[in-house]
Amino acid sequence: MENRLNQPLVSVIVPFYNSATYMDKTIPTYLSQTYDNLELIFVDDGSSDETLVKLSKYAKLDERIVVVTKPNGGLSSARNVGVDHATGEYGVFVDSDDFIADYFVEVLLEPFLLNKELFASITGFEDVNGYDESFEFSSKMSGYRTHLRADMALIELLKQADSFDVSAWGKMYAMADLKQAKFKEGILFEDLQFLVPFYLPNLSRDVVMNNIASYAYVNRATSIMHSRFSPKLLDLVDVVEEGRELLRTRKALLLAYDTKALSALTGVYKRALKNGNYHDTDAIWKSLKSIEIDARMSTMLFPTLKANVLHIFIKLGRRIFDVMIRSVPKR
Repeated sequence: MENRLNQPLVSVIVPFYNSATYMDKTIPTYLSQTYDNLELIFVDDGSSDETLVKLSKYAKLDERIVVVTKPNGGLSSARNVGVDHATGEYGVFVDSDDFIADYFVEVLLEPFLLNKELFASITGFEDVNGYDESFEFSSKMSGYRTHLRADMALIELLKQADSFDVSAWGKMYAMADLKQAKFKEGILFEDLQFLVPFYLPNLSRDVVMNNIASYAYVNRATSIMHSRFSPKLLDLVDVVEEGRELLRTRKALLLAYDTKALSALTGVYKRALKNGNYHDTDAIWKSLKSIEIDARMSTMLFPTLKANVLHIFIKLGRRIFDVMIRSVPKR
């Protein structure tokens, strides 16, 4: 897509924290977009390595880059600062350890050019193990585009169907909407916590979901979500409780939310067991049981096979659950 003076400015917000070892692999993919009317907001979140030095070098090479520095405050804090500094008409988040296809912004922006009242444009993603030099995105033309209301889109995101995910990345929103929202700071699972209150006031608006894979989520063994168990992971219990309360009167959304909650809680529970933190599983088990009780003991209420299996395991009791859950994949 050629740049024209009347084309809208898109802000690409990327938080960085001690990213020096892989940013030379990811940043070039942000700079080589087919849509080039971009504002690249690179937020250094108090890095202690060479991240800021490298960001400054990239900024000298590309005038679209805006480097923002701040004391370390975590991913949510960095995203909030990025939004505060953004001046684009539309905004999209990218995580600094992930990379994107050269048509990433183009694919996300096209629906907004057809409908300025759109709430969100969402793209599919692919999982990548590390920085595989041979990796190539699936053919751009193999995807399909679905138009639906935001409430149905939220259900699809929570179910994580067709390579969609609850994460903040891979989704474009009008900057006016992003300016009205904030990521909760100081917690893990901030993406799930952000999603529900952000979508709730906009459930009747339109969303375009395009399963073209244009975002590569890089699985790294050193990332927070793949490291050893930490009590900080118990933030998920509060996040789930908050989300379920917000959706209490919206049964279809609540059931979809419960499928995501079951999967996420089980993953943290399994890690606690593996690391011998049995006492830390108490709060998680209480949350799991709350979901199971709300389902009125009916596995038919859950729309996915995995949720059905987890529901049955919970119903069998904690001792049996602990034995069986070890063989259930986290995701």
